[in-house]
Amino acid sequence: MSILHFERKAMPVIPEHRPMYKICQILLILNISSTGGKSSLIRLHLFNWALKDKSRLKMLVSSSQSGVISFGVWGIDPVLNMALNFGTAEGLIKKINTGFQITHTGKDFLNKGNIQGLFGDDAEPLTLIGKSITEQMVKDVARRWKNEV
Repeated sequence: MSILHFERKAMPVIPEHRPMYKICQILLILNISSTGGKSSLIRLHLFNWALKDKSRLKMLVSSSQSGVISFGVWGIDPVLNMALNFGTAEGLIKKINTGFQITHTGKDFLNKGNIQGLFGDDAEPLTLIGKSITEQMVKDVARRWKNEV
């Protein structure tokens, strides 16, 4: 049998899977759309899922205006979890009992780096939603998941 040789080739990584891109989205969610800069993990997954598609984002905006989340399920993205770990390691985010919170370093990073300007497509709808998607709204949906099983 002959010897196999493998050569590692450079592969492009879509922005959605780049840790710094995802960390910036998390910081924007915590800063713009989270009371006290805090959010539970499941709520961060909701926002992350909505930011991936314009129709989902419209549903989230509509839910923020009605006060009830209008869809029953959303995706859980392991890339978000990885970005939370990296953001925590860099001191931009800190883990708290109820989830995650933006740090002073994270806020400085957002302001000095003009991240809100660079991520205008994400920041604009997050500003429109504001802090109206509450933890209680997310818990109500999660409670329905448990009752349906």
